[in-house]
Amino acid sequence: AAYDAIRKGDRAALHESFAEHLEGTLGTRSAEFDEFIGYHLERSHRLRAELGLRDERTASIGREAFEHLAAAGARAFQRGDTGAASNLLARASDLVSPDDPGRLRMGWQLGHALTESGAITAGIDVLRTTIDRARASGDEHAAGYAECVLWVARVISDPEIDVDLWESHADRLIALFEGLGDPQGAALAWMQKSYALWLRLRTEDSGSAAERAIEHARAAGDGYAETEMRGHHLAT
Repeated sequence: AAYDAIRKGDRAALHESFAEHLEGTLGTRSAEFDEFIGYHLERSHRLRAELGLRDERTASIGREAFEHLAAAGARAFQRGDTGAASNLLARASDLVSPDDPGRLRMGWQLGHALTESGAITAGIDVLRTTIDRARASGDEHAAGYAECVLWVARVISDPEIDVDLWESHADRLIALFEGLGDPQGAALAWMQKSYALWLRLRTEDSGSAAERAIEHARAAGDGYAETEMRGHHLAT
C-alpha cells in the first residue's frame, strides 16, 4: 500500500537510485547481483514508459536493465536453469528494439531455453525471428548461432527431419564459425554435426564430432556445450 501510494515518477527515480546504490556499493561483486539490479532498472524503465517519458533517459535505463538481465540470463543458461534463463532473457528482450544487435546475439539462448523448458513452439518462433532479423541486418554471426539451435528444436518437433540437410548445414556453420575464430559458435556447430551423424547411425563419427565440440567449448569456456557433448559422447 505504501509503495502504491508513491507517485510513479518518484517510484521510477527510487528504483533507479537504488540500482545505482547497489552497483556503487557492491563494486566488483555487482555482477553477482545482475538479476536484482536489472529488476530495479526494469521497473524504473517501465514506470517511465507508462508516464509517457519515452526519451533518451528512459532508453538509457532500459539499455542498462537489458545488460544486467541478459547477463543474469546467460549465467542461468550456462548452469542449466532453463526456466530462469527463459524468464530473464525474455524480460531483457522486451527492453530493447527487435533489431537490437545485443538482442539478436542472445536470441539463440532464449530460443533454446524456451525449447528446453517445453515451450517448443515459442522457442522455434524466437529462433526463426532471430535468424530473419539478423540476416536482414547483415549479422550472419547471430543468425548462425540461432540456426544451430533451431535444428535441435526442429528435430524435437519433427521426427521426420531431413538429416542429410541437417548435416550439410552443420558443415556450413562449422566453416563459418571456425573461419571467424569463434570457438563457442564452432562448438554449437560441431554439436549439430554430432547429432546428425548419430541419427544416421554413424556412432563413431558422431563421437569424433562430439570431441571436436568439446575442444571448442573448452576454449570458449562454454560449460553448457561441454556438458551436453560429454553426455552425448558417452553414448557413442
